[in-house]
Amino acid sequence: MSFEGFSTADFREQKENRWRLQGKTFYDIFSEIEHADLYASSYGMMSESIHGSWNDSMDWCLIKNDDRTFSTYPFSHPADIRYVTPILRFTNRPFRQWLQRIDAFSNELEQLLNWIENINTLLFRKFDERYEG
Repeated sequence: MSFEGFSTADFREQKENRWRLQGKTFYDIFSEIEHADLYASSYGMMSESIHGSWNDSMDWCLIKNDDRTFSTYPFSHPADIRYVTPILRFTNRPFRQWLQRIDAFSNELEQLLNWIENINTLLFRKFDERYEG
């Protein structure tokens, strides 16, 4: 925090509000913007990749050795649909709105973004059908 110029006192107001915005939890805000049923499958998974966990480390950062110890796995992984489809879902719409705001939106870009949304939805549904428990 000191590197960024913050101290624990800088977060007093957030702590007093229990990290809520206008009295709302992040879940409440997410539910208003998207659909509540997407919270666990998207925010939860993305949060784990940002904040880390043992499962995340096992999936992406470590490799188990024959002697039951672990070593780092320094190689990149292919894109994982569990991360790509939600990210596209949550970034495409704001990108579209930003293009409109800066007056850079065109029919071609609209067609492209619609195509991306359609393909992404198909991929998301196919994955969901395959792994529905």
